Amino acid sequence: MVYYVIAMALFMNASCREVLRCLLEGLQWLKDFSAPIKVTGKSGISQARTRLGEEVVRRLHDETVRPIATASTKGAWFKRWRLVSLDGSTLDVPDEPALEAAFGRPGAGHGESAYPQIRFVSLVENGTHVLFGTKMAGCATSEIALTTHVLSALRAGMLCLADRNFFGYAMWSRARATGADLLWRVKTNARLPCDERLPDGSYLSHVYPSDKDRRSKANGVKVRVIEYRLEGVADAEPIYRLVTTILDPAMASAEELAALYHERWEIDIDQAWRLSRFCGWGEAFADGPLRESAPRRRGGSDRFQSGDRVGIGRHELGALGAAAGIAAR
Repeated sequence: MVYYVIAMALFMNASCREVLRCLLEGLQWLKDFSAPIKVTGKSGISQARTRLGEEVVRRLHDETVRPIATASTKGAWFKRWRLVSLDGSTLDVPDEPALEAAFGRPGAGHGESAYPQIRFVSLVENGTHVLFGTKMAGCATSEIALTTHVLSALRAGMLCLADRNFFGYAMWSRARATGADLLWRVKTNARLPCDERLPDGSYLSHVYPSDKDRRSKANGVKVRVIEYRLEGVADAEPIYRLVTTILDPAMASAEELAALYHERWEIDIDQAWRLSRFCGWGEAFADGPLRESAPRRRGGSDRFQSGDRVGIGRHELGALGAAAGIAAR
């Protein structure tokens, strides 16, 4: 039954019974078995999936889904680091009572949303688009709560890119403790005074768990701050601000990291592609309650979320290195 669940993702445009028939034909070919195939009905499939449950599939995913880039994989590396990006989103699921009970239904402008929703947070390996470390829950669970569990998938040798919604002392410390290096955007009003100016225009600062610690300069964590503008890019924000665990500019210059950060868009592009594929779910489950109920992403367009993007296409990202002027202060 585990193979059947996997096959359902591979044959999204086929009905549940057709997927089972294809799987059984494959087994028949492997075993050189000539007896006719008898495909069970929808009730039998449903009962078998219920017996399997979710825990087996969850464990299979967690134990086998890992980054797969090799040294020659384009877009997966920056110098010695494996590039991964962190992001989250929501998906609509069919309007079924059991799904609403499991995942909840978010509020809307007038009343409630038309569909229950799943919230998920993932790491994605740049270059290969492999999503790993994924955690999901009901829509009432915050991205931050899910992220605390996702970060355990980070490893030494990775460079994790994340947007400004994830940054905070506790989350930064948790991610840093995995041994991975970090390059996260922060809000422009974050308190990051310059402790030491570096030759490339970036500077060293500290983040603290509380204002009390800040005043006494206790329990601080050293970070490197990169501030830059995107010259000549339409709709760019006035200033972009990044923090990183890479403290030595000789290992990665401010201009390199400023250009690199925008590779984080790859996770949004990957989600948009996957969701376009999910549109086949209406056909894949033509004999079940998911008919014509393709999940849809919420909280932003399938291109870029307007609140955190500069409105440029993926093909234009290569020009960011030249456009990223460091705003040394």
